[in-house]
Amino acid sequence: VSAAAGSGKTKVLVDRLMAYLCDPEDPANIDDFLIITYTKAAASELRGKISSELSQRLAAQPENRHLQKQMQRIYLAKISTVHAFCGDLLREFACTLGLPGDFRVAEENEMAELRQQALDATLEEAYQKIDQETALQAFVNTLGLGRDDRSVPQLIQKVYDSARCHLRPEAWLLDCEEKAGAKDAAEPGQTPWGAYLLQELHTFLEEEIQTFASLQKEAQADDTLQKAAVVFAKNLAQLEALQKCESWDEVVAGKIVDFGRMAAIRAPSDPMRWEQMKAIRKESWEAVKQRQSEFYGTSQEVLEDLRQTGLALSGLFGLVRAFSKRFAQEKERRRLLDFSDLEHKTVSLLLGKQATGPTAAAREIASRFREVMVDEYQDTNQVQDSIFAALTDKRRNCFLVGDVKQSIYRFRLADPGIFREKADAYKPLNQAKENESRKIFLSENFRSGGGVLAAANEVFDCAMSRKVGGVDYGEQERLKEGVPHEPLPQPEIELHCLELSEAEDVEKDQAEAAFVARRIARLLQEETYIRDQDGLRRVQPGDIVILMRSPGSAGGYYGKALAKMGIPCKTGGQEDLLKAPEICVLRSLLQVIDNPYQDIPLLAALGSPVFGFTADRLGKIRGAHPSGSFYEALQGGEDGRDFCRKLERLRQSAKLDTLAGLVQRIWSETGMDTIYRSMRGGEKRLQNLRSFFQKAAAFEERGRRDLPQFLAYLDSLEEKGLFGEEEGDGAGAVQLMSIHKSK
Repeated sequence: VSAAAGSGKTKVLVDRLMAYLCDPEDPANIDDFLIITYTKAAASELRGKISSELSQRLAAQPENRHLQKQMQRIYLAKISTVHAFCGDLLREFACTLGLPGDFRVAEENEMAELRQQALDATLEEAYQKIDQETALQAFVNTLGLGRDDRSVPQLIQKVYDSARCHLRPEAWLLDCEEKAGAKDAAEPGQTPWGAYLLQELHTFLEEEIQTFASLQKEAQADDTLQKAAVVFAKNLAQLEALQKCESWDEVVAGKIVDFGRMAAIRAPSDPMRWEQMKAIRKESWEAVKQRQSEFYGTSQEVLEDLRQTGLALSGLFGLVRAFSKRFAQEKERRRLLDFSDLEHKTVSLLLGKQATGPTAAAREIASRFREVMVDEYQDTNQVQDSIFAALTDKRRNCFLVGDVKQSIYRFRLADPGIFREKADAYKPLNQAKENESRKIFLSENFRSGGGVLAAANEVFDCAMSRKVGGVDYGEQERLKEGVPHEPLPQPEIELHCLELSEAEDVEKDQAEAAFVARRIARLLQEETYIRDQDGLRRVQPGDIVILMRSPGSAGGYYGKALAKMGIPCKTGGQEDLLKAPEICVLRSLLQVIDNPYQDIPLLAALGSPVFGFTADRLGKIRGAHPSGSFYEALQGGEDGRDFCRKLERLRQSAKLDTLAGLVQRIWSETGMDTIYRSMRGGEKRLQNLRSFFQKAAAFEERGRRDLPQFLAYLDSLEEKGLFGEEEGDGAGAVQLMSIHKSK
């Protein structure tokens, strides 16, 4: 089922399930079905909707014993994420796979730390013998141009993650390595890269030929542009000649050297259109030069470059394999699995180690389910899809729902091509024969008004194609209003363009935030209405959301602009604890407790609201003791004695207490929690401190960990971030969130 946004795909799934449960001939039990979603929240919401629908059916038929039984079995139903389902299977069949029965799925931050340790150890070992490894030398020198190797760790992890999304990671790596060397290629066009560049060139030239044919025709029809028509015809002939070049060397030999000069037109009949035509030609020539630059040498030269690159890539693949092996050993030693392990171990259980076909275990597990239902199927990957296929191979009892236009997890290596492949191969419902795969399109949107849908269609018509967006936005993809919505007294869509003069001393984000705040204030002050269940009502702050690609630093401008207008605002989603001021101070203090001879963390702690040292006060302490560390200066004077005594007590606590106990001791010694709670935004600050305390306690639960290990763990999360609990729903306040988070 290809279900467009707001088309009620969840309702379709629930109604299909109810049809099975209420079948008068063969009523099914709710735990006869496996229902896969992609988040825990979606699974919980779906279970709630099924329970609600069952309650309504039971209210209409209170004597129906079968429905009564389903209400009792609702919590036995397999409604879960794919990873939760895999975890359940692996615990059940741990002995079959040789897994420890007490294995644990590591939480994300813990796995990131372990992964970094394995990567560091892999690189250290590799660099110790780099003199004997020509492939490794070639990789490092090629990647950093012989100057540095900063991108090596990121590239290893990226290739490792890509491999893990394939059914047989090692086979995929081997295939990449074979292609990289271009050993069997007689010319670049026989390699994946050369073939791609040739295809892209010919596609580009087709479009340009159409453009110049149109320009020539238009110029010929205008008496004032006859000279221009001759030039356009010459350019058209050049493009057509280049398009006829099939091989790599033919393209290199047939490159267009010059587009020639455009004749001056003294009095064109339409000066504005003439300027447009010249701009089109100039832009086309720049694009042609860029495309031709990719064909930089003869076949012999390019193949030689590819073969040298192949040696470098062999070095990369060697590092990926070494990292994969060490990472697996570290996880096995700790009895840990990550999400990728859950999927691959389940594939081994269902298809065997070589992924050759359904095993006896797969057949036994498949027999438990009458049907496998998968929601958000566009966000699946090859490994997950093989799990679904193994459970439905013979009975073909798989119900897939998704929308390729809503695929947002490419950064997590989801493959929307799997969905698209089935959508292309399956026949429409009314054309498919019995027991033949079929497809249904749901294009009616029941969520949004006609104005919103018209605007979305307008954008998608221009922007979406099979090449961009993964789908041709044809008639069956267009969003249609499912039910008439009550007309609004104001436009449903607005587009505002802000023009900033160079004289204005204001950042773009700041100007946009100020405008948005003023616009929201007008919406709230004027009689602006929105649709509600009982008709129209005045808009409230909680009805409004500001969507951004990434709130980041710009989000602060919006918060300040709204606060200036007296409009409540709440950040949707999670905040990086390591960026919160109160956590920065607590982290600095922990660093000082671990090692007081660190001037920067020490000064950060002293200058914070917790200890209240002013810049003048710190300057006097340093002036009295200009040499040595700042901690020594503190110890040498009267002004810092009180702080040093507190610090000594905390350092003793660090040796004896748990991490969580140390954090609590810091609060009792300094009153940090009380101080930050009394400041503006105090409840949020206190919540951040409590979340940090919970993270420290959770870190400790994974084994005896000391303060230096915890600080190293925080350092490893510097780029990724440390996130606390989700915020509330933001009721009564304008919400600010990323587009991804809103999805």
